[in-house]
Amino acid sequence: MYIIAQKLVWKSNEDGYLVGSRGSVGSSFVATMAGITEVNPLRPHYYCEKCHYSDFDSEDVKAYAGRAGCDMPDKTCPVCWGKQDAASIEKVIPIALRTNLLFSGLFTILAGFCPEMLMRIFTNDAALVASGSQYLRAVALSYVLCGISQVYLILLKNTGHAAVSSRISSTAVVLNIILNAILIYGLCGAPALGIRGAAYATVAARVVELIWAYLETKKPERVRILWNRLFSSAGKILSEDFWRYTLPVLAASLVWGIAYVLYRFGRVQETMHKAVSKGLRITLGYWLPLESD
Repeated sequence: MYIIAQKLVWKSNEDGYLVGSRGSVGSSFVATMAGITEVNPLRPHYYCEKCHYSDFDSEDVKAYAGRAGCDMPDKTCPVCWGKQDAASIEKVIPIALRTNLLFSGLFTILAGFCPEMLMRIFTNDAALVASGSQYLRAVALSYVLCGISQVYLILLKNTGHAAVSSRISSTAVVLNIILNAILIYGLCGAPALGIRGAAYATVAARVVELIWAYLETKKPERVRILWNRLFSSAGKILSEDFWRYTLPVLAASLVWGIAYVLYRFGRVQETMHKAVSKGLRITLGYWLPLESD
């Protein structure tokens, strides 16, 4: 029945006659997907034809529950390019870049010149402070590189090139893992650098990530980061909107990051404590019988 109706509607439309299906056929979701009716039996919702994002459950949609939904206001897709307002993005992105440069640059300076101070925030164990300081000093440059590259990746992700952004990030992770193995253990003729090798691998991966992301934004018809606007104002409205939507995310990320770091350092200390305790037990268990003899 649906195929017959589809062929009739398509043939009529080709001949210049506007027709549609009614009744049980016309009100069916199958008929809607087949293109033989303009009736949509689904409850009110938003749908993006570009990225296929759908919204059935937001408060804006629930306000139209029980109605046809044809009078719902237009809405910009929160996932894809949306309005393609490159001018506004080029004004807002410098705010994110300034913020990232401030915090990542500060941490790069502290990690490079005061790594012991940072380590003592988390632990007083001399061995951990020594090894951690060595790592932080070597990896310090990666923090500011990461701060810049993340802005470029976010720019690509929010201007219709999410796949490119994901490809760059994934490649950087894989490269980091490979370089870790090479530089930590001295594979492929490289020197075995231990913990410093892990740091150098991270820096190298961040350099590749940043260069690749930068080159992607330089391609024709892509939104770019205008460094000459780094200290320019985005305007009151854009700035307020940026911080209203960004601050909750930053706060959540900050809490999660602190909790994760504390958890990881706690696990490291616990592991070292268990290793030392086990070593003492093994040593005492081996030597005490000799002393009793």
